Amino acid sequence: MTRYIAIDGKGGSGKTYLARLLAEKLQARLFHLDDYGDDYRPFIGIPTLRQLAGEATEDIVIYEGVGVFDDRLDDLRPFRVFVQVPEDIRHQRAKGRDVPRDDRTADDWKDIWEIWDKAEPEYFTDAIIQKADMIVGAEDGNFDVDVIAARFEPGN
Repeated sequence: MTRYIAIDGKGGSGKTYLARLLAEKLQARLFHLDDYGDDYRPFIGIPTLRQLAGEATEDIVIYEGVGVFDDRLDDLRPFRVFVQVPEDIRHQRAKGRDVPRDDRTADDWKDIWEIWDKAEPEYFTDAIIQKADMIVGAEDGNFDVDVIAARFEPGN
């Protein structure tokens, strides 16, 4: 039976980084919600992610992205990890990641951040955050991957 881990948190919180570390440690299949979405239309990729994750046959499947605690993924019964770091760290990470490139200008990134700054508060209600089985993050922005991974070792 496949076990699922959902990693959610605000943009720049370190979800993707944590998911990669955890997937490597657990030898899990990893899905990124960003791969199925559109930066200009928040949460549009959730149905595709739900389908692909649900079809996966690996022992452990991890999926991450802003929105993966959405009710449309509840039937997978994931272990939910909420990533929370200080706002200044989150914004610094995003600035380092969201740099101009061939398909995105600095103005594009500004527009995208404005869209998500409006969408995130509507999504991250108390009810969504209370779905978390574990909240991770530290004042310095680091994570203890071993603590999360221990929940999925044989016998747990």
